[in-house]
Amino acid sequence: FKPPDTYFVENNQKRYVAALDDMVIGIVVESHAELYGVDIGCHQYASLSYMSFEGATKRNKPNLKVGDLVYCRVIIANRDMEPELSCIALSGKQEGFGKLNGGYMFKCSTGLARDCLADDSPILSILG
Repeated sequence: FKPPDTYFVENNQKRYVAALDDMVIGIVVESHAELYGVDIGCHQYASLSYMSFEGATKRNKPNLKVGDLVYCRVIIANRDMEPELSCIALSGKQEGFGKLNGGYMFKCSTGLARDCLADDSPILSILG
């Protein structure tokens, strides 16, 4: 249960389906003139605009390269359109979003990812 009145139905789906305000980790796979293509495990790449970072301007663009990991929030999620991402929280601040440095990333099922989000997750307590 996630307030207000949001429920998750768990199943064995193979592919992530983007939902509004989901926090995701993606891999930068494309770099274009005004946006990045980010693989978040969806049916198609998500788009991340250069202007979707705190303090970004036309002169002050983020320096992401293909292969970098980014932590961002889904701001547009529609079955018929590519998802759109932002590295700015609802409060207008960065709050941990952006390029990730160090650590490890591995693919897992959507069910395991939801289990890790629980407050009493045994998986995260084992990992530290």
